[in-house]
Amino acid sequence: MKNGNDDITKQNKYIVQISEKFWLFQLRSDKIFFEIYKRDLDNETILLIEDYVKDCKTTKEKYLKLNGIITEVIAAIAKQSEHLIISQTMDTDLEWLKRSVNEVREYVSLKWKLVSGDVNNA
Repeated sequence: MKNGNDDITKQNKYIVQISEKFWLFQLRSDKIFFEIYKRDLDNETILLIEDYVKDCKTTKEKYLKLNGIITEVIAAIAKQSEHLIISQTMDTDLEWLKRSVNEVREYVSLKWKLVSGDVNNA
């Protein structure tokens, strides 16, 4: 059964994820990805994604085509979590940190995954 808190819980999950991984993205870690769970997307969004990439022949083409859109979504989440990122940081220039949050697109471009959430099919 779905309740009114489900959307808030999903949003908070992604805010926490970007705040925890922010510094690893800045370090350009090749093993860190922002994970978006397909089960968190509504049916309309899934249909829009499928329609947008319908002309792509390979998974890589789909990934590259979606990269700009997904990067912008992650950047919006990072902006929402700016206060959390700042609160977890000590001894850092506040202006530099805010600028880093605004530059998150550079860090997360091609560093995301759309995962099913199924342990055997992630």
